[in-house]
Amino acid sequence: MDFGSADFYRPVEIRKSNAKLFHSAMRSMALFFRKNTGRQFGIPRVVATVARLFPSTNRLIVAGPDERDFILPATETGFGIVTGGYGISEIRPFVVRLPLDAVVIDIGANLGIWSRLFAERVTDGHVFCFEPSPGNYLILSENMSAYANVTCLDLACSDYTGRTKFSVSGSSGLHHIAQTGEVGAIDVAITRLDEWASRAEIKQVDFLKIDVEGHEAEVLRGGQSTIERFRPIVLFEYLPEFDQRSQGGRAALFKFFESRGYTLSRLDKSGILHLEMENELPPDWTNDYVAFDRNGWHAVALRDIVKN
Repeated sequence: MDFGSADFYRPVEIRKSNAKLFHSAMRSMALFFRKNTGRQFGIPRVVATVARLFPSTNRLIVAGPDERDFILPATETGFGIVTGGYGISEIRPFVVRLPLDAVVIDIGANLGIWSRLFAERVTDGHVFCFEPSPGNYLILSENMSAYANVTCLDLACSDYTGRTKFSVSGSSGLHHIAQTGEVGAIDVAITRLDEWASRAEIKQVDFLKIDVEGHEAEVLRGGQSTIERFRPIVLFEYLPEFDQRSQGGRAALFKFFESRGYTLSRLDKSGILHLEMENELPPDWTNDYVAFDRNGWHAVALRDIVKN
């Protein structure tokens, strides 16, 4: 795949579904309205409602981020990808700079969009995908089944090992470790990254992606030995709304990395790393942060995409 020319904001082709005429018509209508009015007038919601009423329609086979077949649910989020693209252009510069034998850990792999790109790149390496949401995990496993260099794990990550309550209400991309008394929670297995890495006899970690909806601090605490030993590039998401369920907020995450000699940066949609992060954010910035070691191989690999 030519990552350099990929357009991750291009609408996604529907290749197969049990209601392809309906889904294709809804896609065309949504694209027409968006082009002419900037709005989709609730069309993804209509598609999701039909999928709830007729479950056999809740499966779309589309062109994946690597152009291979990819499964999306016909939810508002899934159909939003169909009409708006995968929206992951910020990952492109990292993917093309990963060594071919890199080991990637994707915590919060969701349906496997980023994992696909990692797997396509690290042909001599390996990608470990953690996804505790049962529905997401089933789709993730199918989406990654063609890759021999991928292992999918139906596990959550934190600073303890055992069982926990996990919220699966709302959008599939917003599932998270449940707060006390939170409705819509199910029981899932959870592990410390350090414990899993020891058990799996992990010898190398080059890139760590964490997308866990406010549970980042716990994941880092549970993986601190792994991070200190291998010093991977770490990409994590953080939004202000995570403050209510995050221990210490964004400041705690920054402190974790700074105390270990990492440099922190914020990512824009073109994949540029900005070291200045406190000014008002331009519209093309993301909520993704990247921690990297300026004294390690990261500095060489990332030198042309770091902006002071």
